[in-house]
Amino acid sequence: MMNVSGPMVVFVANKEGEGDGDTKTPGMQPYMCIAHYWTIGFGHVIFHKGRALRYEADRDLAYELFPALTRTEAVELMKADLALCVKVVNECTAGVPTTQPQFDAMCSLCFNIGEANFRKSTLVRTHRKQMTQPAKQDPLTLIRQAKSKTLPGNAPDQFMAWSFVKGGKEWSQGLANRRGEERTWYLKAA
Repeated sequence: MMNVSGPMVVFVANKEGEGDGDTKTPGMQPYMCIAHYWTIGFGHVIFHKGRALRYEADRDLAYELFPALTRTEAVELMKADLALCVKVVNECTAGVPTTQPQFDAMCSLCFNIGEANFRKSTLVRTHRKQMTQPAKQDPLTLIRQAKSKTLPGNAPDQFMAWSFVKGGKEWSQGLANRRGEERTWYLKAA
């Protein structure tokens, strides 16, 4: 069974950032991420009774569940979230040759898009088919293809498909930058 590398843990922490909804009070407070989920710490989505809290209507409940979080608690939540991603990526890649960089990049993606989205992704299907070589094209063409949802059918280029927010309706250049870095990580030599 593979595990996420130390450098990838740092990458995820840096990309997720230490979100704080109220910097004027001690400890980290909940904040709403770009996809309108109530989140705390390093990208930890707040759930209540199996439902992710979303939109302004859930603000009070998010603050009730997480009135404040220390940095240590935020790091522990991130480690628990990453442990779930490790489990999911191991399950999805069982029996398929997978390098450490490929595993790391997929853990980062799983952390950011969630277990259910990761499991059903084309990236997982193409990785399982060992379609791990990128198309030979420049980065601008790859971005154009991602925006028009016409990406090549291979695992590395499929990272770019996850550059949208709001149910796949709105392009996020910030996410596209992260996906490009994950794609590069996936393609690193082991």
